Amino acid sequence: MLMMSEQIEELFLLRTACRDIVEAIKDTKHLHKNMSKYIISDNEYIRAEYNRIRVYLGSVLRQISVVQNSADNPIAILSLDSIKLDMEENDSTANGMLEELIHKDRISPQMATSLMNDSAYVRDVTKNLIQMGEILFATGDQTMKEAERAISLDKDEVDNIMQTEDGRI
Repeated sequence: MLMMSEQIEELFLLRTACRDIVEAIKDTKHLHKNMSKYIISDNEYIRAEYNRIRVYLGSVLRQISVVQNSADNPIAILSLDSIKLDMEENDSTANGMLEELIHKDRISPQMATSLMNDSAYVRDVTKNLIQMGEILFATGDQTMKEAERAISLDKDEVDNIMQTEDGRI
């Protein structure tokens, strides 16, 4: 039995979504060690940052669940774009929070390194979950799915929006 090119493309996309899920799980596993350590730390600043990470990841999962449960709404997938924007705003290294904590000696260099690495893991988890959602939650025939993916924000568009919101443009 030969597959049509649309079926081959769909199979490739499903494999990509599976890979994204596996990568998100691996990154979450890496996060777990420091999360477990710093969530009960005596240092209120590092504890607050790791709590913020937990709340953020919970919010991402909740938003993805909403998109998943809105399968009958073809534009629901576009709400994944808001997660892309949130991802940029919540990056501790990009938003200046990490730098402030270091300069005010609120966290140790070891804590700063852990937070910096874990912020990268959080970003990767979010990115992989968004990519997975864009594939799995697209609706309709192949043409409609391609249209949904085409109108979602890409990295350059997200960066441009973030710069505009920050008043840098």
